[in-house]
Amino acid sequence: MPVARRLVLDELRTTLSAQFDNADGLDSKLKQLLSSASLILSIVTTLQITTGIERIGTLYLIGLVVALVLYIALIVTIIRALRPMDYHAPIPSDWDEIAERYFGKDETEALDVLISTYLDALEKNEVPLAYKVKRVQVASILLVSIVVTLILMGGIGLGSGITLASPLPTP
Repeated sequence: MPVARRLVLDELRTTLSAQFDNADGLDSKLKQLLSSASLILSIVTTLQITTGIERIGTLYLIGLVVALVLYIALIVTIIRALRPMDYHAPIPSDWDEIAERYFGKDETEALDVLISTYLDALEKNEVPLAYKVKRVQVASILLVSIVVTLILMGGIGLGSGITLASPLPTP
């Protein structure tokens, strides 16, 4: 009888480990999104400085403000998602609680309690994981919005006569 319970427990352990790996992966994605947005914004800012602010039209400046607002929203979204989250573990960290749950029980009863605590931990961990997934989605949309805004700004800037090089002297 305990063999089936052990197989279930092994599967639950694997699932819990995958949850923790997913949380780490989501944190990595959030950090990459922030890094990408920072790189894109710094490139645009550098290009902006080289073109000269006096040659830029109002529409271009509005686009720049929109891009900065989107960037700030992206930073806030990512920082909130990267804050420490509470993930639940199936085994309590208190000796007395461990003794009360598992000691003095036969193997089948102990396995049943352990399986139940794993199921509970897995269910509770879905909440912070779902939160992180949603924040990755929002951050991705914000990053794409920043890129689209910057592309539109580039089109507006080129239409307004912004150039990356100094004009050639006329003879």
